Amino acid sequence: MKRGRYFFVFLMLAVILTACNTKMTIINTFDTEIQPPTTYKHSPKPYVKGIEDIEVYSLPFGIDGYDEMETFYEDTNNEVPSKIRLLTFNVFGTDVVDLNYNGEDIEIVIDNIASDIGAEGITTITCENIIKETNKTRINFFATGCPDYPNGTTDLLEINFDLKRYQFDFQLMYGEKLVNEINTWTNTITENNEIQALTLPTEVKQEVLKRLIFQNLLEAEGEFYTTCSADNINSYKFIMGEREFYWNNCDHSRAAIELTNIAEYIIQQAKQKHDNHSELIVQGYIIQVNEDSLVIGENLNILEYKQIQQGIQDGTLDAYLYDFLELQDINTKKFKAGDKIQATIGGEITEGKPSIAKVKKIELIEKPILE
Repeated sequence: MKRGRYFFVFLMLAVILTACNTKMTIINTFDTEIQPPTTYKHSPKPYVKGIEDIEVYSLPFGIDGYDEMETFYEDTNNEVPSKIRLLTFNVFGTDVVDLNYNGEDIEIVIDNIASDIGAEGITTITCENIIKETNKTRINFFATGCPDYPNGTTDLLEINFDLKRYQFDFQLMYGEKLVNEINTWTNTITENNEIQALTLPTEVKQEVLKRLIFQNLLEAEGEFYTTCSADNINSYKFIMGEREFYWNNCDHSRAAIELTNIAEYIIQQAKQKHDNHSELIVQGYIIQVNEDSLVIGENLNILEYKQIQQGIQDGTLDAYLYDFLELQDINTKKFKAGDKIQATIGGEITEGKPSIAKVKKIELIEKPILE
């Protein structure tokens, strides 16, 4: 499908990275206290000079501290007083966000420490709740019940792992002397000196990217190497563009263990037989209900749907940078605008705005409620 909005996303990321380079200094710490015999250096916790106690770092290509954010979210659902500090990058600059939940409502203090639009300063708001929405390619946290905000809602954190955003390919070398290889650039797998065609479904690459982002390995800088030795050693080398990781299965650092799990997942999936015509599953919010078809905003989150809802009714889809898909051959009686659905596509997708596809299976899925 055509993905017009990704040019906009890349442009915004360029703005973010420019803001980071000109307004603030990101420093990488190095973990040197790893269990011997491993020597491993990696940047598990970036930080900003002059700012203490940051627990969650939302970086352009990674997330550090997701478990802490999940814990805070669960605390608010269970009415347990809790607080957390986030560092987030967005199209307007860089924010330090303090969330303080007292058991009833949430005080949100936003300190815009680096702005491209000259709006640096501190903003304090009070909201009632936090909701979480999980889609196929991203996870969002929103604050709801916020006076003076459109729909009473503001976004707090997004973890985006959409393949099309990253144009993601990789080369994995493994085994003694790294003689085996899985390469998604050439779509080949080499093992025991035999080269075969590689069929790795999009869903597998999506899962690999998601794991790398959740371990913050796309943002990792500094040295990444190994000096451990053992009998029957198995080595790995993982290459993504200019980024390389090399480690052995005897390494016991956290990141090396995580990378080993990712590598073994890739190897397992590469050796399985996958259908070249595997079914495509899409998700989205229903924008229009027709007699025998539905038009959805693909991969929208609830806030995006609310923001465009009125405009879609009054105007045309061409005014928006989102992907729209018309799902045909559907009994539409049980669906309505605003429902969130998941559908299995049968056959090819015809490009357009909206694009068009026939549906084999469709079901309602749970969506968050904006209070």
